[in-house]
Amino acid sequence: MALPRSQSSTPAMDEHSALRAPDQASLALRWPALALPAVLILVAGAMLFAKTRHYGLIGWDAYPLLATSRILSLDDLAATFSEPLMAGRFPAHFYRPVVNLSFALDYALGGLRPWAYQLTNLLLFCGCAAFVGLLVSRLGGKGARWAGLIALLVFLLNPTHWEVIPVPARRAEMLCGLFVAWSLWSLASPASLARRWPAIRPALLCLLALASKETAIVLPGLALLTVWLWSPRGSVYRRLTHALVAVIPYLLAAGIWIAARYAVLGGIRGNRTIDLDRLDVTVGGQILEWLAFPQPAIGESVLGPWLGGLAGGFVVIALLLRMLESRPGARAARNGADRRTLSTAAVAVAMLLSLVAIYSITADIRSWYLFLPVMALSMLVGTIADELLYSLRRGPVGVRVVAVVALLMLGTFVGWQARYSPLLYHYDEWDRATVASDAFFDELRTRIDQADDGATITAPLMPHWVRSRSEAAGVRGGQTLADYTVQAWADLVFPERWIRVLPASRRYRNPPPADPDELVVRLIGNRTDF
Repeated sequence: MALPRSQSSTPAMDEHSALRAPDQASLALRWPALALPAVLILVAGAMLFAKTRHYGLIGWDAYPLLATSRILSLDDLAATFSEPLMAGRFPAHFYRPVVNLSFALDYALGGLRPWAYQLTNLLLFCGCAAFVGLLVSRLGGKGARWAGLIALLVFLLNPTHWEVIPVPARRAEMLCGLFVAWSLWSLASPASLARRWPAIRPALLCLLALASKETAIVLPGLALLTVWLWSPRGSVYRRLTHALVAVIPYLLAAGIWIAARYAVLGGIRGNRTIDLDRLDVTVGGQILEWLAFPQPAIGESVLGPWLGGLAGGFVVIALLLRMLESRPGARAARNGADRRTLSTAAVAVAMLLSLVAIYSITADIRSWYLFLPVMALSMLVGTIADELLYSLRRGPVGVRVVAVVALLMLGTFVGWQARYSPLLYHYDEWDRATVASDAFFDELRTRIDQADDGATITAPLMPHWVRSRSEAAGVRGGQTLADYTVQAWADLVFPERWIRVLPASRRYRNPPPADPDELVVRLIGNRTDF
């Protein structure tokens, strides 16, 4: 007897239907799960914007990015994709057209009003947080109840974000992170994994991530690992074949970006060459140290090693617990199809290690470079914490005791980071930087207005780098103004005049007379008393 259409099936249809089922859940089941994360993101974003809306365009590169990213003609639009970042104003050449385009849109909508750029940064940060939580929830499976929410909380509370969010020029980190998480989330959808041919949208998001920051070069490898682990095709060979085919559009996107970068910068690394002799393994250790213990505290000599050890300790304990729970005949084995948290942890670890490798090869790490590693850390903490909670609910007495100890360790680790989160801790460096920058530009504007073309004037002492007031918790990357910042500011504020800014160096101590149609501004030094 033939089955009704609703009951008849083929193996391919069964596989396809099973994969699509989670995405077709009723809205009544979706909204409760999304309401709390959405509220957390909105509250955190509002609290942070209440602080950043008062900040100026701080950071050495903010005004140069504005001056070189504006789209005032078709030539400017073409230059967005055909010129290096800041049109060569910065000593190191980068190709980041998405960053250029974001500043062009901000300028078109908000002019030089700083709050508009701060709002964009906050929206990008909230988008990153949302996709971190969504990605972990999707990868972890239906049985991972808390993984996405915990990952979201850890990401929102991390102290190192205050190196990025208030500085518009550092939004490349957030743009890159947003598209990386979005791409993996899109790739891991049941519909995408069930396709006969590779999905295109995740690869387009990969291209946007690469066009935001070069660090996204890790994405094709992460995509390969994700498809291999989550592929619905049975054997190892079929899953590997699926992953290799699915990653082809990613490789094409990376090829397009490399070709465009080479054409614009004249080389894969612009005016630099890859030199493996510069490999600095201490950079990797510094990244892990900053992630585990991002701020100093009283008793650091005693608490530091212990707290730092928690980052690895709870992972090892959770893995051991999972091995015990997953042994043949264990109760947890029946839930394996709904729980993929350890596979999610594998993706997070791969992301973290690949980033550590990149920064070690470049032998450079700045405090604001930690944004992407924090995403990986948040994913790892969320998935392992969910494993511990699962063991606490389902495991035997001995396993539950160990899970409680591990959760206490993890709670201490997350709580210590939350203690110095910008949501709970007041950092006054950016307030002082804003006040000092505004005072500098107000005085310089007055001197320029009072000077005639053909003259040479001196600028006030320039605030260059704001430092913490003590050895307590503070901002590491407190950039304020530089000589090329002042030049870009003058180009923006006085477009009708030809103003040339001379750096504070011996070479310009006695500059030649200015041309009749230009005004020369000579910088005389930096301020450190703010």
